[in-house]
Amino acid sequence: MRQDSVVTTRPGWVIQLLGFPGVGKYTIALELIRQLDAQGETARLVDNHLTANLITGLVAEPYVKGMLDREVRERISAVRSVVERAIEELSPREWTFVFTNFPLKDDPFQVAIFNNRTLAERRDASFLPVVLTCEVDELLRRLQSPGRDVRQKLRDPEVAGELIKRGLLVPDWPEMQEVDVTRLSAEEAAREILRLRFKLDEERARFGGRGAPPIRQRGGW
Repeated sequence: MRQDSVVTTRPGWVIQLLGFPGVGKYTIALELIRQLDAQGETARLVDNHLTANLITGLVAEPYVKGMLDREVRERISAVRSVVERAIEELSPREWTFVFTNFPLKDDPFQVAIFNNRTLAERRDASFLPVVLTCEVDELLRRLQSPGRDVRQKLRDPEVAGELIKRGLLVPDWPEMQEVDVTRLSAEEAAREILRLRFKLDEERARFGGRGAPPIRQRGGW
């Protein structure tokens, strides 16, 4: 079932959403999938809880002060490796994949975002990483949403505050973009991400390939 046959379809994208818990990664990613589907594109969501919850649901106390236990993380990493191989080897090359991640600074386990960039290269897909930012007060308000319990998401504002102090790991990739979602609905945020994708596509086409200088739209984080 490997995708080894000669194909002429255009490769899809790997869109990487980064942000703190509560910023709206999952909700925005779902809206991205919906809008891509409306455009006739096939897209799949691989959010951080899709793989993590397979393991955390089997463990009595998977978190320590808001962070996953070391042994739990190792099992989650193994699951993610299987998912990555399946996408690389079995998924049609024209499909787009949207990943969500919350990488903390100085955390040796935060390799998933780098793996996603490598996955894009191996699929010959364009890569668009986007860090979602939000004012702290609004972020903490969103954490209180009861719906977060369903997917085992963080809701403790004190723990969230400590994570915010540690800081988000944002690689200095030339493709990296930033979208402030403080006052944006999920629909508006998704439209903005697709607008950035369109501009990046245009820029690369102008320079004749994926290696062209990408647009930069980012501030501090």
